[in-house]
Amino acid sequence: MPNWCVGTMKVRGTSENLTRFFKEGVFHYDDKKPLTFIYDKGENEADILSYVKTKDSGYLAIKGVTRNEISPLDDYGEIYFTGSRNDENIRIGYFRFETAWGIETEQLVEVSKKYGIDIRIHAFEQGMEFEQFIEVHAGNLVKNEVISFEDRDWAWESVNPNWGG
Repeated sequence: MPNWCVGTMKVRGTSENLTRFFKEGVFHYDDKKPLTFIYDKGENEADILSYVKTKDSGYLAIKGVTRNEISPLDDYGEIYFTGSRNDENIRIGYFRFETAWGIETEQLVEVSKKYGIDIRIHAFEQGMEFEQFIEVHAGNLVKNEVISFEDRDWAWESVNPNWGG
């Protein structure tokens, strides 16, 4: 059984690219079915991005990324999106991310390239005592930092020492 690397994931892109990512690149982990969305009043299927709420509960996964699960950060099953200060059409979504052992950066680079989105993950692995921080912009890996705590006090120095494991 693997240790799980757990953290937060943000995706950033245009409304069009993020909508395509969630409709084509994310599926229900258990049954491999695509997401079905609930739309708020005044919203339509062309732009799902004030929030995403799926009709079914359970974990979601990203196509093309090995052994991963994503889920909303709140108890309501919603993935929220915010606008950017620079451009009305840019949105940022954030949610919980889990993967076995560590983050497969090459696979996330391909997802970023395919959907035209940026990805940022900060994850923690309690059992092996490391943090991993990655950032991908438009299909280019710009950061892949692993902080190991082998000779230091994990419980004190890690931002989230109880995550992962």
